[in-house]
Amino acid sequence: MKSLYVFLSLIAFSISSYSQEVFKPNSTSTYIKPTSFRISKPLRDLPTSDVVPQHIDTDLPLQVKNNNTNVNYQQKNISPDPVVQQFPGSIPLDSPLVNFEGGNYYRPDCSVAAGPNHIVQCVNLCNLAIYDKNGNLQLATDFTALGAGCSDDPIVLYDKFADRWVISDVTNNYMDITVAVSTSPDPTGTYYIYNYAFPVMPDFQKISLWTDGYYATYRDINNDTIGLGIFERNRMLIGDMSAGIILTLFPNGSVINQGGQLPGSPKIFTCDGALPAYGSPNYLVYFTNTNYGDATNSIMIYKMITDTTLHTCHLVFDTSLLTLPFNANFTSSCGMAAIAEPGGVGAWSLDGPFQYRVSYIKFTGYGSAVLCNTVDVGNCIAGIRWYEIRQNDTTHKWSIYQQSTYAPNDNISRWNSSICMDLNGDISLAYNVTNSTNLYPGIRFTGRLAGDTLNKMTFTEQTAITGTHSFDTQWGDYCASGLDPDGITFWHTNQYIIDSTGNTANTRIFSFRLTNSHTGIPTVAFDKIDSKIYQSNNNLNVQVRGLPSNDKVVIDLFDIDGKQINSQWITPQSEQFETKINVAGLSKATYLVRIGNAKFQKVNKVILN
Repeated sequence: MKSLYVFLSLIAFSISSYSQEVFKPNSTSTYIKPTSFRISKPLRDLPTSDVVPQHIDTDLPLQVKNNNTNVNYQQKNISPDPVVQQFPGSIPLDSPLVNFEGGNYYRPDCSVAAGPNHIVQCVNLCNLAIYDKNGNLQLATDFTALGAGCSDDPIVLYDKFADRWVISDVTNNYMDITVAVSTSPDPTGTYYIYNYAFPVMPDFQKISLWTDGYYATYRDINNDTIGLGIFERNRMLIGDMSAGIILTLFPNGSVINQGGQLPGSPKIFTCDGALPAYGSPNYLVYFTNTNYGDATNSIMIYKMITDTTLHTCHLVFDTSLLTLPFNANFTSSCGMAAIAEPGGVGAWSLDGPFQYRVSYIKFTGYGSAVLCNTVDVGNCIAGIRWYEIRQNDTTHKWSIYQQSTYAPNDNISRWNSSICMDLNGDISLAYNVTNSTNLYPGIRFTGRLAGDTLNKMTFTEQTAITGTHSFDTQWGDYCASGLDPDGITFWHTNQYIIDSTGNTANTRIFSFRLTNSHTGIPTVAFDKIDSKIYQSNNNLNVQVRGLPSNDKVVIDLFDIDGKQINSQWITPQSEQFETKINVAGLSKATYLVRIGNAKFQKVNKVILN
């Protein structure tokens, strides 16, 4: 399918470029300012044209494809996976709510974000497309429209707390990262454009949302180093041209999953629920696996303690969580083209890291994050190991709440996955599928409700799109799942194959809910909760109706950076309540009101005058 793209010549409203300033407050952190700043013209005002995607082998970092297996690999030393789910769930899962074609490229590396009225997708070769919530294309453009060069690994996120769009891409021949922050809630409008020159190659960049910054990880595959960055979110949101980034390195990065196909890139949490309390550390995670030669099978967790005043970030080991055995070392036993497709060709397994994204939600009493990665369940069939880990609010200790490997016994490989959680605690899992005989690479999804039997995807497997051809080249490095601002709708984008030439992978964008008519299980529908919050002189009036129960709820008031200002508990009557929050002395600004308990939460944005 031919996609629309825009070739743009950028005319900036204002441009300020200056030599890069570098500060080193201590031996572990570096603070850099942007090499350039500008404000783009509105994307909707720029011309459009058709572009046929090309198969280009030189625009991406060289990664050698190897179809040979390791003859020294000893299958007998592999411990069996004791938590394989061999049969799919039985709860009927509805078809996608919306299901439409995205951009295409031979190695898409696609990401997606949902706002109140728009869907934004990014695909490699700088492709950026904006749709309405029904999948109608509003505009398609090239990242160069935002005043940046074009390289690789685009990421888009919607900052629901600020009602802004954030798009990042590796640029300038893999030496810079360019970040675009929308100046308004409209993704088709103008953007603040920040360009940062990095001291090392910032490949595989992944950006996430936290209270005190936009956090990023990246991997310099030339020097085998792992970098971490914290962009100054508060300054970027207001268009401060001096908004900087705090950089630090992960120590001993060369030891992480060296047998994996992808560089061992740790992941950082991103907020899908309410922002954690201001000053709460973000966390970095990766796994160890005995089949890589590690001592244990574990989830490794580090705190990222950031001081945005001193411009420092300290990485502190927090804990390691022992997991049940699994085999993540696909490449050693099955070669690079490990995932067998029809016709005798194979796709990359993408073994090595946790896959993008790490969804984090703060519930009453605990915080929860979900993780997933590709594993070999035997005979070079791929499955998906997934986890929910929780942090107790009182002890601050992390633990594995549930873990399982989703791999129904049907000789189908499931890989290139993305996991996400909604504000009910329900979990979605979406991924690629194929086999060696008659199933071409396509996209499926499943999930579980928060109250279901632990360690199991309880829904049936649903198909988003079925492929029609195999693909004998490097697979895209990641797909993406995200949560709609409504708190219960999942959005996913991934690649699939319908092109017979081997030059292009198509992508699909679709949405679905796990709250459907088939479950028979009461689940909170956030669009059914009626909340009215308005200011009256020195009081903020809160009126809430349609709650799922009369269980006690907490009402918290935060500023836009996540600093808690007020908190109170209320016991509803007839599934409703009214209360007031004293806002005397608060400055004119945007604030967040969080309503919830251990079973649900809803976040409302208010503006004080």
